Amino acid sequence: MYNLLIADNDEFEAKGMKWLIESSISNVHVKLAHNLIDTVMVLENEQPHIFIYETNIGMGEELLKAIKINQPNIIYITMEATFEAAKKAIDISTKFLLIKPFSPQELLNNINLIIREHERQTKDKLERTFNTDKQNVVYEHLFLAESSFIEPYVFVAFQPEKVSILPKLNQFLKEYLFPITPMIFPLSDMTICLFNSQAELDWNYLCKRFMYDWDQFESESIVIIINLEENPYLSLHEKYLHTKKMTEVTFFVGYRQVLEFTSELQWKFIDPFLTPSEQKQWISYLNEGNKEEISSFLSREFLQFTNPFPDPSLLRIRLTSILAQIRRHMKSTNLDHKYMRKNT
Repeated sequence: MYNLLIADNDEFEAKGMKWLIESSISNVHVKLAHNLIDTVMVLENEQPHIFIYETNIGMGEELLKAIKINQPNIIYITMEATFEAAKKAIDISTKFLLIKPFSPQELLNNINLIIREHERQTKDKLERTFNTDKQNVVYEHLFLAESSFIEPYVFVAFQPEKVSILPKLNQFLKEYLFPITPMIFPLSDMTICLFNSQAELDWNYLCKRFMYDWDQFESESIVIIINLEENPYLSLHEKYLHTKKMTEVTFFVGYRQVLEFTSELQWKFIDPFLTPSEQKQWISYLNEGNKEEISSFLSREFLQFTNPFPDPSLLRIRLTSILAQIRRHMKSTNLDHKYMRKNT
């Protein structure tokens, strides 16, 4: 999150800029100051990354000192298109100079340029710190059980609802500006990214921001699974298997969300087959045409899940067992062909 200070004695104008910025850029928090004293206080206490300075707020030694100490990225706004105004902007190390009137998009572009530059610098610094370029993780480490390659990686799976958009998703991941560069492994139904876990990042925020940016680019649904298991003895193969298993929870919760796991996903065991008493119930429901009881049974069995969830494969078998019971009833009462002929 980037803190941003707008110093402008025109409250209406300042609130307008605040609304424009916060509604257009997802990762900024905007503070306002309407006089010189408040501006200095916010600069000293909040240390904003971006400082939008409107010259009508005034200038003084305390403000110059606060700017020199905190060194924010300054966007200088003035109504004077003169050399003197430009000189004043240069003297306080202004990043961008805006002459009124300027377009809202011009202001937003300047802010985005500052954010992207800061992210590139952070990314380069982290990569130099963790030497991610020297890691030799390859596909074999994910798929071969005998692999003993153990490294401090956070696994993040990006799974689309429609497999057909995987090429688009992979390209988006390659071009996306993460704080540190992940190792990207495209698979047949998802893409897994490995991030060096020594980086102190807010993984949930990072992935939610990616989700927001993806939604602006493409309307197709994805789910993002973050595997934050803390077991230092897991091989990459074991962590891959755990991550893949975690993606199966979409069977219950759907897509368009970020899911975070700190331990291996455990399914709740269920009996996949109808018990003799349940079979008798179904025979009774079907013979009597008891729609209310049938609806109640299906709702109870398949629509009221809580964590821990049942194993989806067992759940599918249980549903198949019920469908087999219905099929036997249809055959015994000649329903499997009679209505089909009427409709044709």
